[in-house]
Amino acid sequence: MTYDLTGHATVWLAIATFILALITVWSVIQQGISTKRGFEFERVRQVPTVAPLLSVRIGRGENTPANVPGAWYLRVQNSGLGPACNPRLSSLYNGATLTAAGNTFPAIGAGESFGTLIEIQNDGPRGFHFDELVIRYEDVFGNGYRTDYRMFSSSCADHTWRRPWVGVSYGIAKPEFDSADPPPWGQQGREYLDAQNQRF
Repeated sequence: MTYDLTGHATVWLAIATFILALITVWSVIQQGISTKRGFEFERVRQVPTVAPLLSVRIGRGENTPANVPGAWYLRVQNSGLGPACNPRLSSLYNGATLTAAGNTFPAIGAGESFGTLIEIQNDGPRGFHFDELVIRYEDVFGNGYRTDYRMFSSSCADHTWRRPWVGVSYGIAKPEFDSADPPPWGQQGREYLDAQNQRF
């Protein structure tokens, strides 16, 4: 007596092929996850080596026209290790809000600065005086940084550098001054709009 196993063999071959396909897809997905995680870890590792740090100085110099009242020279200095991309400055000055949409600057390389003339009306014997001043920028990976000033004037300019919290999944501790934290202004509900209409 003979049996025809062709039908059963075809079914088993189809099942084996399907299982092999599932194993291949799973392997490709795992390889993609591993590669992505490797790139993420490398980005996290490199962030401190490319971190920008912007500070602002405002004063008078040879580039300031003497015949323009209220004209000051603003210089944004990058003392960090990497370029600062998309820098934008917002402030509260004499109760008026200056948005970053009108105060953006080109990228500033490490150790470089950018200067421009601005018009600021004097507000008494102290000269110009910002109640609050914020400059936001990113590194080459797109991570956000912020430099916060309180009571910025021609005689006082103390700032706080805020950096991003990267590598959360790798157990890296949150920085003391996180760029995602809101500015520590005393007045609540105060908002500035940046060039992308993001509120901070």
